[in-house]
Amino acid sequence: MTQPRRELEFKYTGASGRGFGYNGRSRGSWELAGILLRLLFPWQRFQRDASVPKCRIQQIARGFTLMEALVALAITATAGSALLLGVTSSINTTGDCLEQTIAAGMAQQLMDEVAGARYMELGCSAHDRYLQPGGVEAATGTRELFDDIDDFNGIRQRPPTDRWGIPLGHDDNAGDRRHPNFFAAPGGIDRWRQEVDVYYVDAADFTRKLSSGQVSDYRAIEVRIVDVDPDRGDRPLSTLRRVVAYVPAM
Repeated sequence: MTQPRRELEFKYTGASGRGFGYNGRSRGSWELAGILLRLLFPWQRFQRDASVPKCRIQQIARGFTLMEALVALAITATAGSALLLGVTSSINTTGDCLEQTIAAGMAQQLMDEVAGARYMELGCSAHDRYLQPGGVEAATGTRELFDDIDDFNGIRQRPPTDRWGIPLGHDDNAGDRRHPNFFAAPGGIDRWRQEVDVYYVDAADFTRKLSSGQVSDYRAIEVRIVDVDPDRGDRPLSTLRRVVAYVPAM
């Protein structure tokens, strides 16, 4: 004789007095549902309602109040917003670190180019008050003829270029352009600007820049890579500073 199939039913009562019903086919089903209720509504204290028989055919209506549903949605939305904010912040931080790393390499490359030049023009004074390139050197519009430190003073180049005036990412480091297939992706460093300042510093305090017209045996070379962002303004990505000294020939 076939036994009729029975379904297990339970009812949990919260602190508000509202009941949550469930209709399942095994003891494990209502136990699992009770755990889920406690996870979703930790502020409620649930207990099994002894007035509900464990086994009966009649189905108990179940549901949540409007207030409880709104609170659950508010918690979910708050948690999602916090998670999204954290992910966005992490992505921005990673992008900034990548830009600063690339800019540091570009600044070091330009610093090596400047510091590798002579301290002064041949036949000129080591205490020249006017630190700037000569007419012939500046006529090319590039750094190709720059052969002493003061020639680099006042450089403001956007986008960054090599000494032959070829944009970085397109150059082959030998005065020509690389194959187009190997060009850097557009938009990466196009808005960056190279800046170089050369000035005299106090012999007793290398951190102090001398006023215009004052000279010493020490010059500071300052190289900057700046991101010209129309939304965030000028943002220095990397700055290098080096002090060089004039040593008379023996």
